[in-house]
Amino acid sequence: MTKAKLTQSGRLVREWEITDGSRFCRLIYNGNGIGFESVLIDNQTIKKTRSWFWYVPRFDFEIYDMSAVIEVRVWPWLAIRAIHLRISDKILHQEGTL
Repeated sequence: MTKAKLTQSGRLVREWEITDGSRFCRLIYNGNGIGFESVLIDNQTIKKTRSWFWYVPRFDFEIYDMSAVIEVRVWPWLAIRAIHLRISDKILHQEGTL
C-alpha cells in the first residue's frame, strides 16, 4: 500500500515522503521557478514545465512504475490554493478544492 506523508509546506512548494512498503523516495512540487514549475523525485527533476502566463494545473508522471498526478491551483497572490497528489488513482494528499 502506497503512502504519502507531507514533510514540507511552503508558499509554492510541497514535499512528501512516498513509501510503498519496501521503497522510499522524496517527491517535491516546486512552483518557485522563474517561468517554470518542476516535480522532483529524490532531487532529480522528472517534470519541468514552462508557465508563460500562469501556473500549469496538472503534472502526470510515474513513480515506482505507477501512474501519478499532481494537480495544483495557485492564488493571484502566488500561494497554493489547492494541491492534490494521486498515485494509482488514489488520492494520497489533498489540500483545498480543485
